[in-house]
Amino acid sequence: MDAKLDDVPVHVVEHGGGMPVLALHGAGVDHREIAGALEPVFRDRPGYRRIYPDLPGMGRTPLPDWFRGSDDTLDVVLGLIDALAGDEPFAVVGHSFGAYLARAVADRRPERVAGLALICPIGEEAGDVPAHAVLHGSDSVADALSPDEQAQSATTSWCGRPPWWSGSGSTWLRPCPSSTATALGGSPSTGN
Repeated sequence: MDAKLDDVPVHVVEHGGGMPVLALHGAGVDHREIAGALEPVFRDRPGYRRIYPDLPGMGRTPLPDWFRGSDDTLDVVLGLIDALAGDEPFAVVGHSFGAYLARAVADRRPERVAGLALICPIGEEAGDVPAHAVLHGSDSVADALSPDEQAQSATTSWCGRPPWWSGSGSTWLRPCPSSTATALGGSPSTGN
């Protein structure tokens, strides 16, 4: 279904009935990202109307020419929840950029937000964080690599895709692009 707000046709998928739960996905994806994470949670929990919009410029929701940033996205999200939930209390769940927006929704509609869940929210930089530690290692992943790949993996950050993405075995492991390694705090020259 599409909800028309401020001349923006917002694509929305809904499941269930009951208290509205607005679920906001992260940047660069669409509603399926967060729906895929939340629907298994709600499978055996009736009484919740899950509302999954595609944020402006993502999925099936176009980005209007007049959009200038996150404030405009927030205005569309607030208009959407007002249109779909009216004065009814609602919960809001957000992942990454969606969590950033969810915090703003809770700030702008505190009297109506019955619950707030933030999954990997973006926002202020963390201060003191503990050193990285491997809590559970898996030798089976390395066993799937050839000796050359094992040698390379000792000095390279690896990005993985599920085996169903492009085959099975080591074909789904590949070195991270320099931009990804840098974004993850690694060195673009070695990827680690």
